[in-house]
Amino acid sequence: MRAVRERAQYIYNGVAPVVGDVLRRNGLRQLDIDVWAIHPGGPKILLESARSLGLLQGAASTSWGVLAEYGNMSSVSLIFVLERIADQAGVDKPISTGVAFSFAPGVTIEGFVFDVVRR
Repeated sequence: MRAVRERAQYIYNGVAPVVGDVLRRNGLRQLDIDVWAIHPGGPKILLESARSLGLLQGAASTSWGVLAEYGNMSSVSLIFVLERIADQAGVDKPISTGVAFSFAPGVTIEGFVFDVVRR
């Protein structure tokens, strides 16, 4: 149980600085992000990631939906989230900007900025 608490604390402490750095390097601010693709590795991961970023409830709803439907499928989980986002995001906008991130062993955070372009 201690390992779970420590991992949750690492996620809470680590997500915002890493995502903030990725956004700055791309000339973006958190307010510029329309969609969030968070690796649905479990409730604690989603809760602590959203809490770290100060996201409003519902901002990670696509990730929660994938977790509820499929559970944690390891690294492929994020692809399922991205697929849903591509189908749903910003249908009223020509371009939706998003951030995706997941976690690797040792609580390494990896992520990227993406655009969903509507035609």
